[in-house]
Amino acid sequence: MTATLSPPTVVSSPTPTPNRRRRWPWIVGGSTAVLIAIGAATGAGSTEPAREAGTAAPVTEAPAVAVSPPATDDAGITMAEFNKIQSGMSDDQVTSIVGDAGELFSSTDLVGIHTEMRMWDGPSPGANANVMFQNGEVISKAQAGL
Repeated sequence: MTATLSPPTVVSSPTPTPNRRRRWPWIVGGSTAVLIAIGAATGAGSTEPAREAGTAAPVTEAPAVAVSPPATDDAGITMAEFNKIQSGMSDDQVTSIVGDAGELFSSTDLVGIHTEMRMWDGPSPGANANVMFQNGEVISKAQAGL
């Protein structure tokens, strides 16, 4: 009696699919969260004087925020006027460039700093520009559709 052996059958396991998840958004998001937490813990960017360790912070009420609806008049801002506005300009300088003071969009007073956002409509529907002032000086600006 002769036994015949057949060649062994090769069973291949399925090829693992590569991990298609991107890791960089998680790394960037996690790093940003850590930096924000460190800044909040150390008071980075705060204009308050430093306190001794173990002393309690003074309790203050949150300031009221005034919000008004967007401007509906025909006065507006052009891209040329928007480009003339520079950081550090006074609110009077911006008013002289644009021709009006714009619509007060929001206003806050916090730890001795007065912050206002003013908005102007642009020449086309939906076009607008916003300028942020702190203590009467431009700190930032943004536009859409000018």
